[in-house]
Formats: sequence, C-alpha cells, structure tokens
Amino acid sequence: MRNLAIDYSKNGVPIDYKCARCGTQGCKLWREYNTLDTELLCAACAAADAGKEVGDLDASGHRLSDFGDRTDQYGFWVPAIPDEEGLGFWGYTSVPADGCAWWRQLPSLPVIATKI
Repeated sequence: MRNLAIDYSKNGVPIDYKCARCGTQGCKLWREYNTLDTELLCAACAAADAGKEVGDLDASGHRLSDFGDRTDQYGFWVPAIPDEEGLGFWGYTSVPADGCAWWRQLPSLPVIATKI
C-alpha cells in the first residue's frame, strides 16, 4: 500500500510519490489515464514511454502538443495528483483547484544537486 496522503497547503510530496522507473522524487509525476493502480513516472520517463521530448516542458508542467497548443499530458500519461486521504488519484477533469496548485508548484523536472 502506498503512502500518498497529502496536505495541499504544505510544500513537499508524500513519501511514496516517486518515479517507478528511475526513482526520482520531489517533482511532478504523471500516471496513466483512466487506471486505478498505476505506476507513477517523472517527465523524462513519461515522455520516453510516449515517444515525446521534455525539452519544451515549462514550470507549470505543460509542453507543446502535436497540435500546436500546450498540454500537461504525455500520450496517455496525465498529471498524478493524489487525493487528500492518499487512497488514489484525482480523475483528470476532477482535480480540485488546490490539488492543481500543489502539482503546479512542484519542479517539472528533478532538481539535480551539484557539489561546489
């Protein structure tokens, strides 16, 4: 069972909010559309799975779509926004405003620490 309970008013991510493929934490994640129990992927892994690039991903989690507009999706991968109880994820069109704001404030790509 994942630990995904969240308080949208606080910065940070649930302990199990991490990419299933590369282990990245602390950034926006995506999930497969219309599935109950799915793996979570970071932008790089979701883009690779969908055959897309991350080069034009902006701070709000949007990228240029194949149709010329901006989208927060990578193929069938949509923003992974956990519900407050940690029981699952909001449906793509049902996310409350505070959940959207929480997801948007996360870094779009992992922050890589460098040593000086």
